[in-house]
This record gives sequence, structure tokens and C-alpha cells, in this order.
Amino acid sequence: MRDKTAQDTDEASERKRGDDQDPNAKVIVEGLYKIATNLNHGLTIQMDTNSMAEPRIITLWPDNGTLQNLWRITYETEFSAHIITNQHNVKERSIFVANEHDVFAAQRPILFRPQHFWDFETAGSGLYVIKSKHNGRVLDVRGSNTGTGTLIIAWPYGGTTNQVFKLVRVGS
Repeated sequence: MRDKTAQDTDEASERKRGDDQDPNAKVIVEGLYKIATNLNHGLTIQMDTNSMAEPRIITLWPDNGTLQNLWRITYETEFSAHIITNQHNVKERSIFVANEHDVFAAQRPILFRPQHFWDFETAGSGLYVIKSKHNGRVLDVRGSNTGTGTLIIAWPYGGTTNQVFKLVRVGS
């Protein structure tokens, strides 16, 4: 569901949710985004393509302009949640929580499960905490490490910088 009034800018756009929803969660306008860590805005989350293994791990990587760093964020009204899908190839792979802390991207299932649903909670100044609808854990740069290839995990919210991300909208 796309907000026709949204402009293509380098900042995430939000729509207002209904009064029955979590007041901290925001609806992000559907579009293509880079998701940068607040630890270093030059580093984005990417789907690993170095291995043919499925599901694909999610890591921190310098923004190199490739499709592995590009994510489509859509809002599913029926589930009051977002789905985050990588744009690397024709196999739509959405981010999901596999267990308590492992985060992967895998080919889109026929029916989405709670592991695939996310909320975006505002952290101020255009920053967001990305929270799993499945277990309430948030995306987290493991150990606050800014090295290339650092794993993105799901971890209990602790209010730390490694759990905050900037959405950079690059298209509709």
C-alpha cells in the first residue's frame, strides 16, 4: 500500500497509524531503502551473497551501491506490520527471525508468519529501532562492531546505538 503523496527523498517517510496501534510504532511509506546503522551511517545492512546457502545471513557492509544493500519496505495492513525484502535478485527474500537471535533473509513464503513481520519505532531525528513482531527483539549490530561482515542479530531492546538504524529512501 503506497502513499501517493510521498516524495522520493533521502529520508524515510511515515504515515499515521490508526489509534488502535502501538503509539511508538510508525508506518513507513512503501519504497526502496538503504538501512544504515547509527554506529556509522556509511555502513548498511546487506544480504550476504558470498554463499549459496539458504537462508542468507544479514551482515553489516559498506554502502557499495549494490542490490544486496537495497531493501523494499512494505506495510501489510492485514497484519499491522512491515515486511523487509531484499532486492538482490528475482527471488524475493524477506528478513525473518529464525530463533531467539538469528536473523536471515529467505525466499518469501507463500504465507507470511510472525517471524517475517516488523515494527519501526521512532528513535528521534529520523532514526528507528526495528522490532520483530514475533518475539519483540530488535535488529542489533552484534557487539557494536563496525567491521565489514558483522552479523545483524535480534536482541532484547537495550536502548543502545547498535540497535538504532537510519532509513535512507532511494526509490519508490
